[in-house]
Formats: sequence, structure tokens, C-alpha cells
Amino acid sequence: MLKQIFYTILITSFYATAAGQPPANIFFRKLTQQQGLSKNSIWSTYRDKQGFLWIATSNGLNCYDGSNVTLYDYNKNQSNTTPVNSVRYITEDDQNRLWMSSETKIFFFNKKTAHFTNIDLTAFKNKVDRISHLYYASDGNIYSGQGNYLLCVSSKTLKATLIETEKDSSLAKKYGIYHFAEDKEGWLWFSNYPSLYAYNLRSGIVKKYPVLPGRLNNVEPVEAGSIVDDRNFLWLGMYSSGGLARFNKDDGTIQYYSAENYRQSYAVTAVAQDVKDDYFLWVGTKTLGLGLFDKRTFSFVRFYTRNDARAGSIISNNISASINFDADQTCWVSTTDGLSYFNLRNQRLETFYVEPYDGKNFNRYQYEYILKDKKNPGQILLSTKDNGIIKYDYINSRQIFSLKNLSADPEKRYKQKFIDWLYAGRDGTIWYSSLEGISILNEDGSSKKILDIQQFKSRSAEKLQIYEGTEDNNEMLWFATSTGLWKYNKKTSYFSFADTSQPLLKEDMFYIKAAEKGVLWIILNNHSIVKYNPANRQLKEWKVYLDSSTKTSLVPLRLIVDKYNNVWATSVEGLIHLDATKNSIRIYKEKDGLCSSSLLQIAYDGDSMVYAGSEGCVAEININNKSIKTYSGNDGLVDNIVRGGIIISGENLYIGGRNYIQVMNTNGTIFKHTAPLLITQLLANDQKINFDSSNRVSLRFSQNSIQIDYRLLDLLDEAGFSYEYRLLNFKNEWVKAGAINKALFFNLPAGKYDFEVRAVNRKTGMIAAFNRLEVKIQTPWWQSWWFRISGLLAVVVLLYYLYNIRISKLLAIERTRQRIGKDLHDDIGTALSSITLMNTVLKKKIISNPEDAAKLADKVEDTSRQMIQNMSDIVWSINPGNDTLEKLANRLQQFMNDAFDENETDYTLTVAPTLFTKKIDMETRKDAYLICKEIISNAAKYSMAKTFRLALSSADNMLMIVAEDDGQSFDIKNERTGNGLNNIQLRTQRHKGFADLVATPAKGTKWIITMKI
Repeated sequence: MLKQIFYTILITSFYATAAGQPPANIFFRKLTQQQGLSKNSIWSTYRDKQGFLWIATSNGLNCYDGSNVTLYDYNKNQSNTTPVNSVRYITEDDQNRLWMSSETKIFFFNKKTAHFTNIDLTAFKNKVDRISHLYYASDGNIYSGQGNYLLCVSSKTLKATLIETEKDSSLAKKYGIYHFAEDKEGWLWFSNYPSLYAYNLRSGIVKKYPVLPGRLNNVEPVEAGSIVDDRNFLWLGMYSSGGLARFNKDDGTIQYYSAENYRQSYAVTAVAQDVKDDYFLWVGTKTLGLGLFDKRTFSFVRFYTRNDARAGSIISNNISASINFDADQTCWVSTTDGLSYFNLRNQRLETFYVEPYDGKNFNRYQYEYILKDKKNPGQILLSTKDNGIIKYDYINSRQIFSLKNLSADPEKRYKQKFIDWLYAGRDGTIWYSSLEGISILNEDGSSKKILDIQQFKSRSAEKLQIYEGTEDNNEMLWFATSTGLWKYNKKTSYFSFADTSQPLLKEDMFYIKAAEKGVLWIILNNHSIVKYNPANRQLKEWKVYLDSSTKTSLVPLRLIVDKYNNVWATSVEGLIHLDATKNSIRIYKEKDGLCSSSLLQIAYDGDSMVYAGSEGCVAEININNKSIKTYSGNDGLVDNIVRGGIIISGENLYIGGRNYIQVMNTNGTIFKHTAPLLITQLLANDQKINFDSSNRVSLRFSQNSIQIDYRLLDLLDEAGFSYEYRLLNFKNEWVKAGAINKALFFNLPAGKYDFEVRAVNRKTGMIAAFNRLEVKIQTPWWQSWWFRISGLLAVVVLLYYLYNIRISKLLAIERTRQRIGKDLHDDIGTALSSITLMNTVLKKKIISNPEDAAKLADKVEDTSRQMIQNMSDIVWSINPGNDTLEKLANRLQQFMNDAFDENETDYTLTVAPTLFTKKIDMETRKDAYLICKEIISNAAKYSMAKTFRLALSSADNMLMIVAEDDGQSFDIKNERTGNGLNNIQLRTQRHKGFADLVATPAKGTKWIITMKI
């Protein structure tokens, strides 16, 4: 039976530090190499205007965004890196450029271009070669210096000049100029061993204050760890001799607060004004840690050291060089062991130490129950295991009383002090149970016993032990005990067993909780959860299994009932969620986001949040979306709270642990006043794309797969918020991204898009921060308006061209038709007319002149044969199957055979092999055939040649026809002959060729003809 798990009672308020009082319970967080720093030894820090924290170390420049650390360091193989690895001081100008110094260099970083630029100081090498500090003044210049000279660099021209501060040659290059401070009158104060200086930014006047009056022999030099302006005074941190000094700017006097007043020497390395209260200074030391100095009493309130017994102490006692407050009232303390930081405005946890832990008894000061004293603000009641009840004033850190009237008998005293349950009734009555029974606590610490366990021994209840209690709306107290469910009527003071008719109610019980309408939820020690309604005595049991297949039981420990009447219970194996309506049980474990599966305490805020406590961690579960967030040591949670109580009161989460009470504000809205939501990076096809402050970017069409990174720049805690984003004109609905801080979009079409992202408070649903980025993806050239117009014009031109081709073909066909018609009319028509006329004459002469009739009949026969030949030629010329020169050669060969059939002429036809596959259009084929036919006919009829040769060849897309005979030539002036020549010339010229005739009387004739094919 688990007897060490107990519940916490409501606390209604906690102490807030009043003005003029030192801040209480400062909890330090840490940032070290374990969290990503390049080195633990830190020179200084600077929080820029965007909200990023820049950290100067001897191993590069670090940038912290609240989650990740980015390193900028020197790389000799790359051109755009820090000039050196050792970065010492950082400041920022009006153009949001970060200026930095090393021991020998001054350079700046342009955050927009991510480029480092080094300032040329070679001209001053003989006077300034050691840079100690850096300061950006109101005149727009960056100041540093050494020895007798103040180094001034213009942020506009980037030119460096020297200002001589004094003529003392002994100081030349001996000491660097230390911390700067600018007052409202325009004086720039700085220290340079052994003096304090003031430089007027308007007039250029330099004043010198060489010694510190008030010190022994007036020889204390001004070697300031830092300088803080405080109206008419300057606070100087002394390093070598230690201590603080206050310098009066009006009369030049200095009051020194010697180290002897603080019992040991402390070298001051840094001083900063508290941003909430002008009465206090934060003082960094070499060995004592971080001191809080009260300017009214001129004394330290306390020192925060790494040796503090409480959790959340500073990381190191050696404060290295700087203490900086940012706009969020977060204090960043540079140390030699990392970065310690705390927030004055948004302290997440207030920790009150009630008793020192002696390390011997773990349970001695384990505060299980906490009750607020309604009559006495700031006073609380604490119950413990084996140490009774304590009334404690946490404002004044003192104990009011402990439980009185305890027995002298050790065994009986133990039973009285072993507190199982503590409860404040509606009327303010304090009820509690111990091993002796149930009692009421009086205001003076005494008690009145209401129920004595011993009286039940005679009624067979020797094993009765009261574990937990609850109260319903009818002022009935119900108790989970070792022997079952008991009830106590406050009106009748009657204590009795609840229901003897239900066997389950007689079993060993572990926990009980009253819900709406008097329904009781009970955890039995047999690993089940029971719902019992006393009004109608209805009872239902749910067995809880870790593994339903093997029926491995799971032991619930504590439970709450949410507004949907669902049960949330802790166990050592995970968080149990019982949906009573659906009879379903789900177990949440570490894989679901819990910091630990071993959960003991649980609390409910009455709305949407359940808090479950484990060792060193508290899990926050949203019952609406089942998201889980954890609070741990980084949030200020003290370790080993496993047995401490946990409860919600308003916006506060109360945790009871060993020797302390912690109060945590759970309302995330108070933490988010100044944190911006930044779009930190844009990647297009995995390539980084720069965009300006207008948050607009134009991408090529090929860069249409993008990743947008964003972050709520809260360096304390951003987990109380979730992200939502959308891409307008692509997906207008908000995408709930949770804690994921990047959005991915693939294959975006061309167009303009507005990316919007917002951070939403997980509890209230209110928008805390918003940002947007306008993204334009350019239209590809093939989708541009000019390309479309050009394409349209090209289509129009192409259609017009095709139309012209079509018209040309139609015209060619029409011309062919007309030519065929003309040929038919000229050749066939004429021949038919001749035949008709000759046939008429023939009829008349058959009787009168038979001989003439016979001759005329022969002539009719010749004319008819010629007409048939011409018809055959016309049909052959228009047949598309005869479109090759091989077909032309075959036709000519046939015609030559017929023409020279009755002659003794030896004739030949020669065709070049390359012509056999060449195609020739109809018009060219026809004209070539008729030309050759004319030449062959003339040679056959009139030349009386012994030989005739016809040769066809081609060259450069020209058809060459060579025809020659050795017969009688003819007179080219003959009318008949002249018509034939003219026809040949016309047909040749029609095809961009020529016809050359060589006719030598009695020696023969030769034709050379070319035609384009």
C-alpha cells in the first residue's frame, strides 16, 4: 500500500514584492556549452533591437534566440567571417548594425546581409593597439581608446579619428580605456588608469579627475570595473582594490565604500542599475557572486552565489565583465562558467524556504498540504509527514506556531504528528487527520479531536486508517480508509460506514474526490477507479490495465475530474485518462510528451488545464487538444518535488516540496509584452533567400518550393504559445503548427502570396504576436503576357501562311485544270475538228475520187492516232504515280521506240542513276516530257540521222537534258521550226532554266536544256 502520496489544498494568494523592497526569490537560469555556447567564459552580452541575444566569447560570437545558439567565428578559408575569434564587447547603431571589438580590432556585422566589415585602424597602430571597451554614443559615433587617446569611429562614414585626452606621456599605450557611460548633459564618462575622464560630445572639452579623495593618502586610482550614471552621481566599480565608489559630478568629490566594510575583499567587475527600482544596484564581483546593493543604506542586501542552498542559484561566483538589463527586464550576467540570467518582471516561480533541510530525514520537512490563513494575509498552514502542522508567515520568514498539546509518549506523539490529510472547510474550519483520528485545528495551534480511531477497536475496526477525505455540497465529509468508504455528518457529528450493501465500498481505498451532484470518485487499492452516487447508490468500476492483452494492472494514485466529467489520474506508469461516457482508457507516457511517466500529484484549473507532478518536472496537459507542455529546472522548478503537493488557485500553481513552497504563475500572457514574432529565414529549393525589412521577396518560377522559418523571440519561455500560419491565395485556412516553427510549401504556382503567422496563447486563445511575409513567384516566360501575345501572333501568321499555301495549291490546281482544258481544247479539239472535216470530205470523195479518198482516210487515221497519243500524254502527266524521273525516262523510252520504229536511226537514252529516286512535280514532268518529245519527233521526222542520243542527269536541283544527232540540221528561221523552238524556250523558262540549241547544216543538231526540279 502506498502511504507516502498526498494531496495539496487551495492557496489563494502569494506575496508580491513591494516597491522599494529588494526583489525576492530571484531564480537564475543558465546558458552554457551544454545548451550550445561556443565557450563558457563570456566577456559580455547585448540584446539587440529585434530581441536576439548576442554573446561575446573568446571562441567566437554567439547569437541566442531563446532556443538555439548560432555561432559566428573566424575561418581563414572563408571571406565573410569574424576578423578574429575573440570578441569582447558589442553595441548597436541606429542602422541596426552590431559593432564589436576584439583586443586589436573594431568591426561591425550587418544583420540584413550577414556580412562582417573590419574598420581600418592601421593609421593609429603606434597610438592605439589595444581595444578594451566599446560604446555607441548619442552623436552617432562609436568610442573606444587607449592611453592618451579616445578613438572615435563614425557609424556613417566608417572613418576613425583620434581625440587626445591628455599630455601625460607616461600613459601612452599603457592602459586601455575602460567602461563608458553617457549622461543626459552630453558628457561621455570613461576611466583610464589612474584617472576618471569626461568628454563633452558637443564641445569636445575633456575633463580629468585624477584621484579619489577619502582614501588613505588619496592615491586610489580609478580602475573601474564599470561606470553607471545616476543623475548627479556616477557609481564606479573598483577592480584592483575592490568595492564601490560614488562620484559627485557637481563638485568632483568621491565617496568610497571600502572593502573592509564587507569583511572580505571583493573585486568589482560590473555594475548595473536595477530597471524596476532606482534604489538598487546589481554588482558583479570576482569571487562573491552577484551582489544587490541598496543605495539608501549604502550596504549590500545580499549576495547571490553558486553556493546557495536553494535551487536556481547563480551559475558562478566569478562575474566576468558585464551585467545587462534588456527591454524585457531580463538581467544577463556574464560569468566565467556560462551565462546566468533572471527576469525581474516575470519571475516564473516564487520560492519560499520554510525550514533548512538538514539532509538526514527526507520526510521531515516535506510539505504535503498548504492552506492559506484567510484571517492573516501572508500566513499559511503546512502539514508534513511525521512533523505535524506548522503555521508560517512567509512574508516575514518566521514560524508562528507548530502543533501543540502533543503527548510526551513517543509512540503516541508520532501518531499525532503523522498528518494524512489537511482541509479548510467552507466556514474556515481547519480539519485534519492523523494516525489518531480526525481533529479540528484551533487558531493557537491546539486541536480538538472529533473522531478517535481507538473507539472503533471495540467495533472490529482495529485496522481502520484514514487516508484521504473530501467534502460534498451537503457538508458531508467522505473518507477513503483502509476498511472502505466512511462518512461524517458535520451537523450530527455522526461517523459511520457509507454503504454496507456494496462489497466494493468495503475494500481498501486509496483516494477519494467529490464531483458534481455529490458523485464520488474513488481509487481502490485493487487497481481500479470507482464512481459512486450516494443518492441512488449506483456504482460503476473501471479496471485500469497497463497492457489490456496481458491484463497487467496499473495502480492509480491521485485523480481529478474535469468539466467534461472525465477522470485524469496519476500513476507510476503514466497519466491515465478515463472517458466515462465512452468507457475508454488511455495511458499517456513519455513518448506522448511527458517528462516522466512516473506521476504522483495532480491538479486542475477548472477550465482546460491539468497539471501533473513528477520528480523535477510538472506536466501541463490541455484537455481540449491533449497537447502536453513541461516545466522543469530551466523554468525555475526546484528538483525532487515528487512528493510535494500541487494545486491550482486562480492563475497560480502551488507546489509543496522539501523545506520550501513554490508558487508559479501559469498565465502565459504576462510573459509576452515585448517579445516579437520574427520571420527568421526563407529557403527556396533549399537555398537561403534574403529579404528586406518590408518583408517582401520575389522568387523565380523555378524557386517555387519554399520553407519559411519563424520564431517568437522570447528568451525566457515561449512554450506557453503555439504557432498558427496560413498562405493566402494558396491555402486560406489557418494551420495549427503547435511548437513547430517552420512552414513548408511545395510546387507553388506563379502568383502573389501573403504568408501570415501568429503566436497564440495556449490557455486564453489570444493572439500574442503576428507577422507576415509577401512572397511573389514570378511567371515563367512561357506563361507571360508577351509570350502569349507573341504566340497568338505566331499562330495567326502560321494560319495565314497555311492559308496562303492552301490558296496557292488551289490556284495551282485551277491553273492545271485550265492548262489541261487548254491542252484538250488545242490538241484534242483541233484534232477532232480536223477529223470531222476530213470525214465530211471523205464521204464525198469515196465515189467521185477513190484515190483521194484513200489518202484522206489515211490522214484521218494518222490524226486519230496522234490525238490518242496526246490524250495518253495528258493522262500520264497528271497521274501522281508517275512523279519520279524514272517514270519520265520510261515514258521517253517508249516514245523513242515508236518514233524511230520505221527509221534506221540508232537511238539511245541515258539516265543518271541518281535520277531514279528523285521526285518531280506534275508541271515539271509534263513540260520536260513535251520538250523531249518535240526534240525526238523532229529528229525522227526530219534529221535523217544515223544516230540519236538523249541523256538525263541532275546537278544542284536542276534537271539537265542533252539531245544530239548527226543528221541534217534545220533552218531555225523556218516558221514551223520557229514555233517548236519557241515552245521549248517557254517551257524551259517556266521552270527557271534555259535551252541552248546548236544547229550546223549537214553536221547535226545538239540541245542543252536545264530545268529546276
